[in-house]
Amino acid sequence: MSGSAKGFNSKRMAIIFWKAPFRASRIRNTKVGYKDCSAGAAKAQLALSRSHVEHLLKPLEAAGFAVDVLLLAQSCGNSTAAAKMHEDLVNVYNSGSGKNKKRVVEVLFYAPMAEQFLSSKLGAETVLEHLRSGVAYESLLFWRFDEMSHLPLHNIETHHEIAGEPAIESLPFVDQPWDSYRDFARQYAAVYLEDNVVSIPGWAAPCMLYPLASRDSVGMWADSLTLNTDSKLIIPSPFVDMGVVIYRGPLGCTFWGGDSYQACELLRHSFGGDSCEINVLAQEECNDVCTAEHNGSVHDHGGSTSESCFRSFWNILDDAIRQDHGADHDLLTGSRDWSTQPPRQTTCAAR
Repeated sequence: MSGSAKGFNSKRMAIIFWKAPFRASRIRNTKVGYKDCSAGAAKAQLALSRSHVEHLLKPLEAAGFAVDVLLLAQSCGNSTAAAKMHEDLVNVYNSGSGKNKKRVVEVLFYAPMAEQFLSSKLGAETVLEHLRSGVAYESLLFWRFDEMSHLPLHNIETHHEIAGEPAIESLPFVDQPWDSYRDFARQYAAVYLEDNVVSIPGWAAPCMLYPLASRDSVGMWADSLTLNTDSKLIIPSPFVDMGVVIYRGPLGCTFWGGDSYQACELLRHSFGGDSCEINVLAQEECNDVCTAEHNGSVHDHGGSTSESCFRSFWNILDDAIRQDHGADHDLLTGSRDWSTQPPRQTTCAAR
């Protein structure tokens, strides 16, 4: 891993969106390995993806970077509806990229996998194959489909700035004695927060991704990422001051989830997301779970009829309010004002 890499200061970046899209369920959204792919999840994902365009891609392009996008996504299946969801996802990332240019240079939809390691391995294999085409990047940023930043990246000059090369302080700004991500990357360090956000300097990417792509045993994917690397060069660190959270729906939270209601409101007001209000969520529970043939990732814990299933929605909510926790995570976390909720919808009205 010695020597300067071709294109390290090329002003070209790759952003790899990976893992499972369409995961932002409207409720019961915190199960490990949960896959939704419902109409509500599709609308939420497209809102998330629009936020990626506005908060990640466009600021980098405005700072002078050419940005290539690779989409490595768990598939929602082979149905007509799934095909439309996949097509819409690609179109969002190409939106606003100019008449003669498409940002998306690689697309892979793959069947659900049993282990996180396997999807990470497939991601590494795909990126390595792309790099073999001869393209060179200053930096590669891996970003989960269900990850969102509340604020856009910003362009800040630093005293270490190289002529003609903008310094993006917030990509990412880490809690270390460097002024910016670029200063940090020049110290030959990769930064990761689990598989949520992974940032690798372009010169180091082949060396770091190869062990993950070639390893057959299931294990912690991050361990594979560091096999070819001096441990001092790898800094697992939270990405501070970016307001980055995982979003899996407006009710309930998940690991690194932050304020789910605040995230929902931002998506609704700025990126075409759905309503965050309780009665709307209740009706969607009725439509997508209680009175429709769902995709099998949600089980009816409330009974065999649509009405008993619908009552379970409110039972989950009441349990959270009484005990200040939900079945998986705290449903009351965040800024939602529970004292001003309208009268509850009591009947499950089918579409």
